[in-house]
Amino acid sequence: SEALLNVRGLANLKYFTVLSNLLSGVASAAWAACLVRAVRDGRSVGRAVSVLKLAGTVSVALTFLTVVVLFRLLWGMGGMFLGANFWFHLVLPVAAMVGTCFLDLDGELRLPDAFVATVPMLLYGVAYYANILINGRGEPSNSNDWYGLAAWGMQWAPLVSAIMFAGTLVVALVLYGVNRRMAKVRLAAR
Repeated sequence: SEALLNVRGLANLKYFTVLSNLLSGVASAAWAACLVRAVRDGRSVGRAVSVLKLAGTVSVALTFLTVVVLFRLLWGMGGMFLGANFWFHLVLPVAAMVGTCFLDLDGELRLPDAFVATVPMLLYGVAYYANILINGRGEPSNSNDWYGLAAWGMQWAPLVSAIMFAGTLVVALVLYGVNRRMAKVRLAAR
């Protein structure tokens, strides 16, 4: 079996999986750098960095859940965890979720930040559907609808988008909730 949803070079930047992992990596690196400074100076990491990390984590968590729930139903698991997909679909998303839920516990995150964390998916969705509207769906071997989100026609795009947003918001709220709960546990243990 070969890896699915995998192309070479910069063409990979069309996939939310790749973009979300890049965002998560940048956010995690910024968080780690701020953590070093925070420990040295006796401060918190900072809310902006925590929100960025939450957004990155929500994005890769969405990728993870899409693969293990939706794509599993559509295409099966063959190829979803082969090669780079093993890292992008499983290892890095799980690591990001663990980090957000159990390490970034400064207490900086607020409920509205869960909504902010959905922005990367919203921006990607706009660009994804704009590309289809401008260039058409294309043919299966050269499709502009690589995730099949317009398979039932563009008239369903608002509903598909609403479902994706709702799913992303649920993921964001769950990650935010676990983070808050663990931050309270940490604070009570001090």
